[in-house]
Amino acid sequence: MNKEFTGARYFLNIPAEVAHDPNIKRDKSILLFGEIYSMLNVTGAFYMSNKEMAKRLRCKTVKPVKEALNELESLGYIKRKIIKDEKTGAIIGRKITSTWMPKMTEVSKGGLREEPNPSYDDNHPLVTTRTEGRVSEEPQIEHINRTVNRTINYSSAKKEEDPARESIYNQFFKLARMNDDWKATATSPTLDQIKQLRSLLYQCKHKTLQDILLKFSDQMKADIPQQPFVYLIKMLRDGLKGEKEWEKQQ
Repeated sequence: MNKEFTGARYFLNIPAEVAHDPNIKRDKSILLFGEIYSMLNVTGAFYMSNKEMAKRLRCKTVKPVKEALNELESLGYIKRKIIKDEKTGAIIGRKITSTWMPKMTEVSKGGLREEPNPSYDDNHPLVTTRTEGRVSEEPQIEHINRTVNRTINYSSAKKEEDPARESIYNQFFKLARMNDDWKATATSPTLDQIKQLRSLLYQCKHKTLQDILLKFSDQMKADIPQQPFVYLIKMLRDGLKGEKEWEKQQ
């Protein structure tokens, strides 16, 4: 487990849905979710202790942290699991994962045209989180900010929602996270990956999407993709490319 990343230094990644949820009664819960979600996006695991969380949230005791964790879990934003030693049964840690998923709004739904972006292609990672041997969230933050701005600017180009495509989209998410429990990880896409996935979802033909869904399912069952959303987006890009090449030959 990589413990170099000890928390966001510049910005907390707090989804608007969480920040404005009227059911959350404690401001500390919102800030704590930002800490959890920010770390999960970088490391894939949340390992900060209650004591450290209390320190970051400027709490004199860990009680407010425990209350915030209870509130987030009761509202379905996080999930906690105690990790025990298989031989002795002793508690050796705790796993916190995020169960939050973006709701389908006009900002995230399909129909957004795709803008060329030099920060990613088939040969480079979509988000850079490691620089000179240390974890860094700055490139990811800059990347997310650019993505949000582009998405908002193109929201007027939204297409009518297709139930069949939305069903496949939901299945993609479930498959991408199917191995999280036993790996003690939390597979979550970046905002940029969501944007790409939504765009490709409405560009590919239904048959292509069905074929990719079956292949992705097989690959996840075999636990082959190390980065499921990166792998999925590449499959969708290849599928769309194959469609265009086939059309040229007709």
